[in-house]
Amino acid sequence: MCSCRRLILICYAVYVLPVLPKPVKRQCTGPQVLDLLGLALSESKTANWDIEVHDTRKGYRFSSSRHPAKVEASTFLSSCVVFPSEFSFIFSFKAPTDTVNSEYLTSFLGPDRETVLMAVRYKSDWLFFDYIDDRNTKQSVGVQSRLIKDGKWHDLIVAVSAAEVSFIWDCGTTTRRTLNGRFHDNLKLKSTRFYVASRRKKRGRFTGLMQQLKFVVGSDATSLLCHSSRHFWSANRYSHSGTDEVTPVRVVDDGSEIGTCSLESKGNLVYRSRSNRLEVCQGSRWESISAGPERLDYIEDYTNLKTKSKTLDFELFRLPDKGLFMAAANQGRDRDMNSTIYKWNEHGFVPYQNLTTDMAQDWEYFRIGDDHFLACANQGADERSPHATSTVYRWSEAKRKFVPHQYFLSSAAQSFESFTIDGKHYLAMANYGETEIADVGTGNSDHSLRQKSFVYEWQPDRRAFTVYQTLSTTGCVDLEYFEAYGSHYLAAANSFDGDDSIIDSVVYKWQQSKFVAIQYIETTGAHDLEHFEIGNSHYLAVANYYDYRKKSYKVNSVVYRLSESRGKFLKIQDIPTTGALDWEYFTVGKDSYIIAGSSEDGKSKIDNTIYRWQGAERFVPVHTLSVYPSSDWEMLDIGNGEKYLVSANVKGKNNKILRILTY
Repeated sequence: MCSCRRLILICYAVYVLPVLPKPVKRQCTGPQVLDLLGLALSESKTANWDIEVHDTRKGYRFSSSRHPAKVEASTFLSSCVVFPSEFSFIFSFKAPTDTVNSEYLTSFLGPDRETVLMAVRYKSDWLFFDYIDDRNTKQSVGVQSRLIKDGKWHDLIVAVSAAEVSFIWDCGTTTRRTLNGRFHDNLKLKSTRFYVASRRKKRGRFTGLMQQLKFVVGSDATSLLCHSSRHFWSANRYSHSGTDEVTPVRVVDDGSEIGTCSLESKGNLVYRSRSNRLEVCQGSRWESISAGPERLDYIEDYTNLKTKSKTLDFELFRLPDKGLFMAAANQGRDRDMNSTIYKWNEHGFVPYQNLTTDMAQDWEYFRIGDDHFLACANQGADERSPHATSTVYRWSEAKRKFVPHQYFLSSAAQSFESFTIDGKHYLAMANYGETEIADVGTGNSDHSLRQKSFVYEWQPDRRAFTVYQTLSTTGCVDLEYFEAYGSHYLAAANSFDGDDSIIDSVVYKWQQSKFVAIQYIETTGAHDLEHFEIGNSHYLAVANYYDYRKKSYKVNSVVYRLSESRGKFLKIQDIPTTGALDWEYFTVGKDSYIIAGSSEDGKSKIDNTIYRWQGAERFVPVHTLSVYPSSDWEMLDIGNGEKYLVSANVKGKNNKILRILTY
């Protein structure tokens, strides 16, 4: 959306390139698969451990007369401050048949070496997961299984998330239990230790045989082990050199060659360190492993994207068999006023096609049947007239580019919005520009921002849009269509009436084949509306740009929730913003996020905050990104676990692409 309107006469300067932003890290990152047993044995004072072979499988026996096997948590979670909130333990063990007391397979002890922060143990034919919940209360969740005392080798996965623990026996029987209290998400790692086959004391030591104990960070290990190969469960031959011959995990950079995946290498694992991604050979190809919902880890700088001039909007879209594209709405002078369509390759976006535009504000991609369209809202460079021509382009397969399809006379058009209702295709255009109005009493003319915005309907026989409905708007900058609870809505962001920026924006509802105003919401220079859905609830975020009364860009933007019973939006949260031009909603796994495009605070770089939805707490800030003044954010998901955030620079040519790393 445009950051410079006729109502506010501001000249923007091009700022000096700032220092690249530093990544904002989550509190725990690191390799996903760790050999906890190997690390504990290598750090032990005991030189030789008792190794026994039972049923062709080798295991370690831990005598109570020897020092317990342990490892400092910071040794293998070196980049962590707190314990990860999602993880798995992988055990291969054979338990004795005659034990009646609790025996610990592993335990995680606090700095006092007494407090058990977490443990996996069994007692008779019961298996338990002990932990400290988020209220610092000791909790225990157990399941009963005859497999514990049957005298056979078993492979066990204990997978833990914030609210649930799963026990998986031999990649078959799975039992899930809801945690009595949520797992503590702020367990400090400083001076904590893991103990293997004990809880440090002689009492409670594991008296059976243990073949392996692995720890998986940020992932349910079930898909890693049970959906790939039995090779992972092969015999563990440990040496003090740290060699682990049970499916070694090879650590490589993201761009490194990892070799051919074949039947001989089936089950091999590769960990890509930069993207924090684990891949397994499935016999013919490498596949990324993602067990359970992924979580946002941290954001890092990826690259700059240089455009012809400052950018007001990015529009991402895919063309079948052609790839991923992004259209930039550019504002400059002369030839630099033209806008560019970029295409994604393995290194980023590269220019694909230039299109002649006239102070472009917004791009909208849509599809009708087999045809692909791009609509460009042009504000117009002629300050003497608000009128300009906005254009709908159509993809030409023969020319392999977009060509003009239809022109619209517009009044400083700000945005297009496409949608379908009952099988019919519509295109709405938001007009901002001034209209000359004659005073009846004096005969003098004046300029007003009361303007008609239009809804167009697609006519299949004419292959063109025709006017379907007019909407009375005032300095309208954005139109947002959405469906909620079986009804169709269109919301209009009105930003300025010629005298004040505190005016009503309007929510329209589709009734009897037209849009009818059902709610007026007071906004402050509203520039963008973002509808999104979390669970079964519908929300509308308003980006408020400027308070004309206070002459200030520091304005609260607002999040509303749609009340199904009342049929109206109710305010649920104010969020401080600075010259907000855009809201972008996106998800990572099951988590919901929003980020506002902040454009004004007098600096060359501005903090843009990512907020995460946390239920009763509403949206809470979780990451701060220092980028060029931003007019638009777009979330880019190119598949295979690669996600990016793209920020449009409203004051310069260098736009920012940031990479989202997940775990």
